[in-house]
Amino acid sequence: MCGAAAALLLFSSCSNEELTYGNSLPDGEYPLELSAVVVNSDGEVQSRVAENADGSGSVFTTDDVFSIKIANSHIVGSFKYNGAEFEAVTPLYWETKNTATITAWYPAETSVSLSDQSSGLAYVMLATVTDASYLNPVVLGFNHKLAKIRIVPSGSDADKVTAVKIKSYTSCSHTMGENVSGSSEGWIEMKQTTYGGEKCWEANVVPGFAISAFMVNTTEGTLNSSVTPVAGKIHKIAIAVGKPVLTGPNDNGQFTINAGDDVVIRDYNGTAPIVVNGAATVALENVHISSDGSCVQISNNSNVTIEVVGKNNSLTSSTGSGIVGNQNSSITITGGGSDNSKLTIVANQNNGSDRTVGVGFYLDRGGNYGDITIENVELDVTSCNSSGLSDSGAAIGYSATYSWSGAVRCGNLMISNSKVKAVITGKSGAASIGTGNLNTKGDFSMGDIIISNSDITAVATAQYSWKGNNASCIGFGVTEDTGTKTMNKIEINSTTLNLTTQDNLNYKVGKGRTYSTTTITEGIFVDGVFKSSDGWNPE
Repeated sequence: MCGAAAALLLFSSCSNEELTYGNSLPDGEYPLELSAVVVNSDGEVQSRVAENADGSGSVFTTDDVFSIKIANSHIVGSFKYNGAEFEAVTPLYWETKNTATITAWYPAETSVSLSDQSSGLAYVMLATVTDASYLNPVVLGFNHKLAKIRIVPSGSDADKVTAVKIKSYTSCSHTMGENVSGSSEGWIEMKQTTYGGEKCWEANVVPGFAISAFMVNTTEGTLNSSVTPVAGKIHKIAIAVGKPVLTGPNDNGQFTINAGDDVVIRDYNGTAPIVVNGAATVALENVHISSDGSCVQISNNSNVTIEVVGKNNSLTSSTGSGIVGNQNSSITITGGGSDNSKLTIVANQNNGSDRTVGVGFYLDRGGNYGDITIENVELDVTSCNSSGLSDSGAAIGYSATYSWSGAVRCGNLMISNSKVKAVITGKSGAASIGTGNLNTKGDFSMGDIIISNSDITAVATAQYSWKGNNASCIGFGVTEDTGTKTMNKIEINSTTLNLTTQDNLNYKVGKGRTYSTTTITEGIFVDGVFKSSDGWNPE
């Protein structure tokens, strides 16, 4: 009897639900619940539904809706993010006690447009949870099925970029987040964003489609090597727009510019010189170099253009030149107009070297030297030569020649549309704009000095050895020894002149003191009027 009663008690402890449903669960009684929804990152920077602050991953945003399904059920549910949590829009209910695989995907639509992501990125994401149970809320970890392309413009014109496109599939389809395939190759408009102060453009694309074509603003280009994107990964691509920008020297402690380079040196304040080896263009933007030697050193056979950007640039050398070239080279200094571009140069500040120049050529023992061109810029040059040496160079022009017999042949010195101040200090014998002291047995010849549409201030108060050995402001420095010294002509047009020499003992334009055969072949012309073959002083 006692045994029968115990058996009856055990039987009665079983619920009616268990007796009625067995392994099945009552309809609508056990909803699928979520404990967390995340977008996985697996250590890689990824794309997303809305990008988080540093672009390293994705987060759902308010009113985002994803679809969800329990395996072996024909019902598709959905959840919406309300800004704080996910709430069921179309609830799902567990039908059995068996564990099952949960699949969730975003978006619910099977076709996704990728063509215009300028206002927001497009996404395809999938979450899969195996062995989920009705007894526990589900943690969904979404993974991206698209790949992200991030374009980072670099170079001098990076700040001028307003739109970026890449060529890939402009739409894709998927099946519950799986089997992503693309169609309709074309341009994808990218979204502009900024991460860590770095402006960039992003778009999500179909994985596996090699990307090589891009468009910056309205200019098309091709990557040096194509990029084949991988799902869930970011592919960061740097595209140079304009010129490469250098903000610091090479490992050897100098800015080394090689043949064919076209670069910008920007926001630099230091001692590293610029060394140019071959034909190149170097822009200076907010650059301040203070060097023991020459600040800009131009090698033989190098035609170099210095572009001055902005009004905050300076080159100061304690014992060397400001900008100095060598044989078979040319020097051009240009800017965006004398009101917008300025370069200040102080050469040989501590009077430590012979034959320095502010801007120009170091005349070795003979050889050929090209043109000096200054245009559309404000240039303020001081050449310090208080050591009393007779082999001092011009502020703008040529170094001295001293005690050799080799012939020197130089090109033209041309200044246009510029505001120029050229000052010689101390005891020198060099012209402000023109030649240094020419004291050599070898012959010296050069082309024209042509100045047009400019404002020129030139100071040649320097002298050396004894009073009266003075240079001109524009033209020749002191000429000595047995070699002949020849200049083709001096031509000045539509230019304001403010010229100062030592005690007015020599010409301000033309020849300085001459102790050897010195010739201005065609003479001096001002606004088309012939003035002299020797010298001229403005009224």
